[in-house]
Amino acid sequence: LESLLRESTPDAAASYLTEMEPDEAADALRDVDGELRDRLVGRMPDQAAKLVKSVLSHNETTAGGIMNTAIIIAKENETVKDLNARLKETLEGSSNPIGVVITNEHGKLVSDLRFVTLFIASPTQKLGELISGEVPRTVMPDDDIPQVADALIENRSTSVLVVDEEDKPLGRILADDIIDFLLPESGRFHFPRIFS
Repeated sequence: LESLLRESTPDAAASYLTEMEPDEAADALRDVDGELRDRLVGRMPDQAAKLVKSVLSHNETTAGGIMNTAIIIAKENETVKDLNARLKETLEGSSNPIGVVITNEHGKLVSDLRFVTLFIASPTQKLGELISGEVPRTVMPDDDIPQVADALIENRSTSVLVVDEEDKPLGRILADDIIDFLLPESGRFHFPRIFS
């Protein structure tokens, strides 16, 4: 992947990175020198660059360094119908969506809502009405990978949410990202939208 980024034109390499999930693009960029990294990020669309920079700002051995910052966030007073209309556009650019992060009016985490719950809900229901149970265990950006794995096991889920000190969601770490980190020889990079 490093060779691909070095040997491609800057525009082509930036295009490849834009198509990747932010955490995978950040991993790829960590393998090139700082000057090339800055040049490639500078050629990415603003929103994609912002998501990748957020991951790059954290150490790669921490939750913040492996989180996917392209998460779907909705407010608890939003209706299912309104969210579904917004999701039609959002999901086209995301290869691994598994749920919607629900926040209150202050942006604090309330729930991690699975798509199956939305599927069976009435269009007029408010998202807050679909929430049941406790807020899932989360991790902070500076938490190490064993702490992330513990949270994943405690949640009995396929992902863990990363939040800041005010409980505002920053990203999501999937179980396969933890496995990839712990077993790097299995290969961390996937290109479902580029090379399929």
